[in-house]
Amino acid sequence: MADTEAAACGATPAVSLEQVAAVHEPAAGSGGRSAGLVVGVGAARGVPADEVLGLVRDTLRDAGLSPACVTALATVDAKADEPGIIAAAARLGVPVVTYAADELAGVDVPNPSYAPLAATGTPSVAEASALCGGGELLVPKRKSAPAGRAPMATCAVARHAPLVRGAARAPISSERNRQSNQGVPVTSPPALLIAGHGIRDEAGANAFRDFVGELARRDPGLPVAGGFTASSSSSPSPSPSLGDAVAELVDLGAERVAAVPLTLVPPGNAADGLYAALGGAQERHPGLAYSCGRPLGPHPSLLKVLARRVDEALGGPARTPGDRADVMVLLVGDGSTDPEANADVHRAARLLWEGRGYAGVETAFVSLAAPDVPSGLDRCVRLGASRIVVLPYFLFTGTLPERICQQTDGWAAAQPGIEVHPADVIGPAGELLDLVMERYREAAADGAPVPGSAAGTDHGSHAPAR
Repeated sequence: MADTEAAACGATPAVSLEQVAAVHEPAAGSGGRSAGLVVGVGAARGVPADEVLGLVRDTLRDAGLSPACVTALATVDAKADEPGIIAAAARLGVPVVTYAADELAGVDVPNPSYAPLAATGTPSVAEASALCGGGELLVPKRKSAPAGRAPMATCAVARHAPLVRGAARAPISSERNRQSNQGVPVTSPPALLIAGHGIRDEAGANAFRDFVGELARRDPGLPVAGGFTASSSSSPSPSPSLGDAVAELVDLGAERVAAVPLTLVPPGNAADGLYAALGGAQERHPGLAYSCGRPLGPHPSLLKVLARRVDEALGGPARTPGDRADVMVLLVGDGSTDPEANADVHRAARLLWEGRGYAGVETAFVSLAAPDVPSGLDRCVRLGASRIVVLPYFLFTGTLPERICQQTDGWAAAQPGIEVHPADVIGPAGELLDLVMERYREAAADGAPVPGSAAGTDHGSHAPAR
């Protein structure tokens, strides 16, 4: 880990694994998590996940610590099934570690309290669970501060040796299990699998690979890999395949995988390729569980990026609704034989128009659906447009966005009286990175099984994919 990252994590080089009682010896080649912060959490029954998550994030921020360095949330075993703590850990992408009350009661802490002693049998939950196993306290107990009611959560932060990927992970379903799994992660976050759809050329494939690499750099403790589903065209799909990406995650010690389809619209027929690839990978790796997240758009954060691309195409500083009154936007999607996918582009156009002051937002498609780009531009003119921004509804550059530019240039050359501005694709914006992680946390928390897979059969209690 770089010196700057070590500083952000409050880490020192000489920390032994024996200092963390919750960690077992790693399997050969299993590797470890690169950060070393354990956040102890105390909570009242029924605490909202947002309250726990907000407290943890605020505490880390105020202490100058990185959330990427957190290896676990720790608590007393009586809180092992607390939904708010479990959901907060899932959204952070870390496991929950629990300890017996009598073990926590033996930990020396700076801020013992009668309240947790009466409720759980230990005078400290947050500080003691953070310290349990020999940690060094970096941030003492801190309470949440919800508006209009008493706090329901406390947390403290300690520095530990990293949790080891591949450590024992057993779900807690009874008091006997809780006792036998003290100090063991009880919820193991899945690895992140990014599924590439409809990428047909090397430029788009390179952009996809760079994006996956950036996701991995953002959270060095989370196993991340990306691959491409099989192409329906005669041209071969880029590499690596989705199956190769799963194999990479298995080599990193993954026991569960949450797949996020990197697509703006419902994948339609392409979903069959995704599910087939995941099902085939599961046959090759028995016991590996899968869940699948939702498509990315149209999400408010992506609409914000699209509006920014319009402003960039027009030049100058960001515009207000009053500056956009004479601007017509033509949002151009991929195009599909699936009506639902095409309808999602129309929905994105409507949401992009709402409240932004454009004269209008029309839709077109570059292939497989009408209207095409020239027809869409003709419609904009019929509606009175004199300034048009052609906005690709694509994540990355590639053959189809380039085709949009070519068709736009050809149409504009024949219409010298109309001002036409081509805009850029969404690209690897921070909002897109954040949204992928949001979809990952949803899939990790819901455990939504892949339709038609063995995971869907083995985990029938999980909610269906949304």
